Amino acid sequence: MSSVRIATVVVLISLIGGMAAAQNETKIGAWRYLETRSIGSTAVGYRALAVSAANTNASFGFACDEPGPVSIYALVIPGEALGLSTANAAKRALTFQVDNRPPVTKDWFYPDETKGENFVSMGNGIDTFDVLNAVRKGQKTVKVKVAKAGGKTLEFTFDISGTDAALAKLIADCKSADYK
Repeated sequence: MSSVRIATVVVLISLIGGMAAAQNETKIGAWRYLETRSIGSTAVGYRALAVSAANTNASFGFACDEPGPVSIYALVIPGEALGLSTANAAKRALTFQVDNRPPVTKDWFYPDETKGENFVSMGNGIDTFDVLNAVRKGQKTVKVKVAKAGGKTLEFTFDISGTDAALAKLIADCKSADYK
């Protein structure tokens, strides 16, 4: 296998948080739209990700690992390990701000990074629905802040142009009409 192919595989796995491998990718506005397969599964999932201009390893978006009602969840891939910071490291306070609206801080799930998982997510349900609707109302950017162990805060800004088309495709492909 050539070094270019190896690098591409490594980048794709790290970009998607080490939990799925991209099969197909298209661009919808500023969003990257990916069809994925979970490692060890035949189930097809989908991701709509906005990529940070300042740190191309960082992404914000929405995904489903397998289509079905209420299957969409929000996720942030910071592009680097956050580190285990407390006894309750499974949760991280994450602040997001759409355009110039007031910022919102909520606890997001942070899985075990020792298993190669490097993302924070919000489980499917009402919180993800709120985030999705806030992003739909946005025009330009989403700003995200999340703390690493030791207190350093990572900050990212994501271009969200093309949101309506990207999220409409995600909702249709994930068969989650409940998010319309």
